[in-house]
Amino acid sequence: MITVLSNQSLLDIAIQEDGNVLAAFEWALANGISITEELVPGQKLIVPSSVNRDNDIAQYFKSKTQNIATSYPVQLLDNSLDYMFAYEFAISL
Repeated sequence: MITVLSNQSLLDIAIQEDGNVLAAFEWALANGISITEELVPGQKLIVPSSVNRDNDIAQYFKSKTQNIATSYPVQLLDNSLDYMFAYEFAISL
C-alpha cells in the first residue's frame, strides 16, 4: 500500500510508482476508483502489479526522492478561471 500525498492524482502516482501514465488504469481497477477521482491526502491505495511499468522512469523518481503532485483542488481552479474570464472581459471592453 501507498499513502496519497496532498495534491496527488492517480496519474501522478502511476508515473511516480510505475514510470508510465498508462499504469493509472491498473491503479484505478485495483482500488475500485475512477481514473479521475479526486484523491484524499492520507488515503491508502493498493499497489497493483503493472504490465505498463517503465523501471527507468520509476527508479529515477525513487532515486531523487521526488513525489509528483500536480493536482489542484477544484475550488482553486474555479476561482482562477472566474478571475481570468472577468479580467479578459474587462480588457476587451
